[in-house]
Amino acid sequence: MLVALAALVSARVLARGAAITRNERALIPLAFGWGVLWWVGAGWQEIERFVGIDARINAFVVFLAMTAGGFALLARRLDWTLPRIPALLLSPALLAIALYRIVDVPPSAGHLFGAWGWIAWPLAVVVHIVLLRYFERATPALSGWMLDGGHAVLAWLVTLIAAHEFAWLARSTVSGVAWRLAPWALAPVVAIMAIVQGSARSRWPMGTRVRAWLVVGAMPLVVAVLVWSLYANVASNGDAAPLPFFPLFNPLDLAQAMAFVAVALWLRRAQAVEGNRLGALGPEALGAAAAALLLFWVTFATLRTLHHWADVPWSIAGMWSSRIVQAALSLVWSVFALAVMVIANRRRYRGAWVAGAALLAIVVAKLFFVDLSQVGGVERIVSFIGVGVLLLVVGYLAPVPPRQEPA
Repeated sequence: MLVALAALVSARVLARGAAITRNERALIPLAFGWGVLWWVGAGWQEIERFVGIDARINAFVVFLAMTAGGFALLARRLDWTLPRIPALLLSPALLAIALYRIVDVPPSAGHLFGAWGWIAWPLAVVVHIVLLRYFERATPALSGWMLDGGHAVLAWLVTLIAAHEFAWLARSTVSGVAWRLAPWALAPVVAIMAIVQGSARSRWPMGTRVRAWLVVGAMPLVVAVLVWSLYANVASNGDAAPLPFFPLFNPLDLAQAMAFVAVALWLRRAQAVEGNRLGALGPEALGAAAAALLLFWVTFATLRTLHHWADVPWSIAGMWSSRIVQAALSLVWSVFALAVMVIANRRRYRGAWVAGAALLAIVVAKLFFVDLSQVGGVERIVSFIGVGVLLLVVGYLAPVPPRQEPA
């Protein structure tokens, strides 16, 4: 601690000296950073000596929060710029600690709110919010990207803590795997919806830092939700024990449906605010991506239903060799293609109609090369007749739309 204080005092003395050379002035940030490192190291050393191993990380979180608050006061009292840096680094440090705690420590060893963490983490988040508010009021000249980054990290940190805690609670109380996966989607979904609603108002913090929350903060949450969708649908069979499984009304599918709604609301709000600055994806590309994800979800929702209701094994080999699975997928994909083509016909989206026709072509090829060799009896009859009837319906309800004339 004495070394830390000596380095900080040296940095302050050099910063106030008017007669020092340019080379000596370059030592100011080095001396300050050296002092901060020794201060943090001294704090961790004392925590290791006097705090039990289960509560050390949480004690360190409190120590970092108090340190950030102390440096903010130091910057205000001395009118010194350098102490603002460790105060602004509080949120990235907390996010890194939370990620380490979640990834490196096994669930059996506890959770973030264990061992007094229910005090440490909320206290650190509150300190970070107070610091953000203080820096926006007291230092308007502070770089905008630094403050935007602080707001974005706040969104990620709160979402991560909430998802981990609810997943731990589900793991501790119920046995169904779907309950453990759902919080990792529900927490980002709730955060995205809150950002969409909050950014439409003029209140701090979301209404005054719209881009920080709506783009920088929400976009990684949207990506996380989409990645969760791909992983959860493939990895989980939708076991909702102790509740019975019911198609679309189970934790996994309900979380998936809410994810689609949240992403759609975010896209609409972000495009209204940002215009074309979100990227080169136009409405057609976004619609195609949404349709592909929807088909992916419907396919695996069908597989989960057949797994629970028809006792089909939840494995690639078991699904591939099941006659009822092949017949059901042919019908489900045909209905999906019919819906796409009807909508495309009504809205005159020729590209979407072609995509639906391509899906129907895949279904027909599957009928002859897969179903014909594997599906027998009633399943083969139902799949062939069902797809044939849907093809007739497509020809009647959704003929190919005309080409759009160039403007």
